[in-house]
Amino acid sequence: PFLTLIFFAIYSGFRGQMDYFLLYTVALLAWLAYILFRSLQSIYHRKLVKAADWSQWHSVLSLVETLKKIGHFSKVKVPASSLTRYRAKALAGLGRLNEALEEYKACEGQPDCPSWLYKLFVGSIYTTAKQYDKAIEYNLASIAEKPTPTAWIDLAERYARYKHDPVKARDAMAEAEKSPMSDLAKPYQFRCRGIIANLEGNYAIAKDDLEAAIGLVEKAKCRPFRDGFLGVTRGYLCCALARQGDLAGAKKCFALAKKYLNATKEDELLGECRQLIGES
Repeated sequence: PFLTLIFFAIYSGFRGQMDYFLLYTVALLAWLAYILFRSLQSIYHRKLVKAADWSQWHSVLSLVETLKKIGHFSKVKVPASSLTRYRAKALAGLGRLNEALEEYKACEGQPDCPSWLYKLFVGSIYTTAKQYDKAIEYNLASIAEKPTPTAWIDLAERYARYKHDPVKARDAMAEAEKSPMSDLAKPYQFRCRGIIANLEGNYAIAKDDLEAAIGLVEKAKCRPFRDGFLGVTRGYLCCALARQGDLAGAKKCFALAKKYLNATKEDELLGECRQLIGES
């Protein structure tokens, strides 16, 4: 339709048929406005994902409201439960945990949010609020209802990253790996293996797994939450390399990870990296 309108507008202008020229021009502008409006959803959704990835919680709240307004005038819209989840995580990140949990209750039992998935997302809200014991509690409750590989990997990573418990983390990974792993989950599988190996002192294995995780995500240029995955994984790779004596490689990794780790207040991982490479 777009090229057709352009053709008829040019043709009628060339023939001096100004009434038709104006008609086709107006139609062309209306079509452009429609295309622009349809693209707003995807533009602002990408901004929302980016803001959430970088823990820019005030921006997340603002973008959620913008997407809600756009959704009033569009048949294609971001699901309400997804926007509620983003808003709840932002509130938790801003220290308003009770408000976050209360708002997210609206999603419980909805067709796109069954009980097991609701509990898994509540765990992520507690993780954002840095209440890791509660996150693990809800993670386990979700697994009790539906033991998906993703839920097991989430549990393994929480045990490894936040509780520094390689035994429980490896047990959870063993459960995750009993089922086929999706392509989206494979980078997390490798990263979690690498973090566990790092805790166990197997730094060469940690290096291989963390590099494999980074390699998979670096190829996926449009992957959601790509910056966060790479930032955190490079932080752990920095630690593994430093403990192997490769300070040059560790410093290179840290240089790539530092901006993200600072922005998202990954203080523990930041401190470990700086201590190992001798940066004050």
